[in-house]
Amino acid sequence: MIAMRRTRAARTLLRALPLPVVLLAACADSHTAPTTPRDRGEIMSFARIDQRAVVVALADSLPLTIHAVSLEGTPVAGTPTVRYTSSDSTKVLVRPNGTLVPVTVTGASVPVMVAVDYKGVTAVDTTYVQVTAAREDVVALSLALPPGDSVRRGAGDLVMPATTFQLRNGDTTYGLFVRFEARSRQVRTYPGLMALSAFAEGPVWIYASATIHGVAVADSIRYEFTAPVLANGYLYSSAGTPVWSGSARVRLAPYGRIEFTNYYTTPLTLDCGNASPAVTIDAYFTESCTYPTPGVYTWTANTTPALQGSVTVR
Repeated sequence: MIAMRRTRAARTLLRALPLPVVLLAACADSHTAPTTPRDRGEIMSFARIDQRAVVVALADSLPLTIHAVSLEGTPVAGTPTVRYTSSDSTKVLVRPNGTLVPVTVTGASVPVMVAVDYKGVTAVDTTYVQVTAAREDVVALSLALPPGDSVRRGAGDLVMPATTFQLRNGDTTYGLFVRFEARSRQVRTYPGLMALSAFAEGPVWIYASATIHGVAVADSIRYEFTAPVLANGYLYSSAGTPVWSGSARVRLAPYGRIEFTNYYTTPLTLDCGNASPAVTIDAYFTESCTYPTPGVYTWTANTTPALQGSVTVR
């Protein structure tokens, strides 16, 4: 009954209001000015250092250049604020204007970071700098598979493509730093190591680039990543219980192998589960089983009780 009396009172009050007041109250929200969204060209998506890797002579310097890109994929309209930081200023200095100043010859590369601020958005990027004692007249970069490698590499393997640099006089040189990148989310690159690995099987193009003594060079190479070609682990005893530290279920490419390290104080015998003879693993030594043919196999170590694992080759 109380709710009924309140409803009637509200209706009575509404009827008592003058008509213009009721109309203004009903239309008030429709006259609120909408918020204007920011133009996509004014919002920074990412910033990138043009020199992905740098090799600079001790007597030289090099200005870095930055591109700040909007959500539209175009350069941002204004002038962003740029801050540079060297990870080791005892080897490479970087001036506020982005000029690299070598301090000493470096063996490994030195990361140099940049932070770009634009209209409330901050983007970061990193380049890697190597300092050499003298300038070399490099004109081209060539990528090749590492010596002894085939085109097919296992997913999860660490790959280091071989790099060769051609000089203007026709000679070649080695050991200069480049940056590897891949346009695939399935590939992880390790810029400071000049290495990469893949999380999944399939083909992928690897791109290498560097600015070497002022000359921009680049090359690319295609890798075919297969199932893993190597697995490994340890055989040991924990409180009298035998343990295999590796995966109990391994998937390999044809001719892949598993490496077994024996941490027992006595030799172990290992049956690979294929047509090959049993393997004896001396204490603290490593032996392997190779599986050239597709199929499903079971390896067995003569621990007490016996340890086993399965291998699928495809």
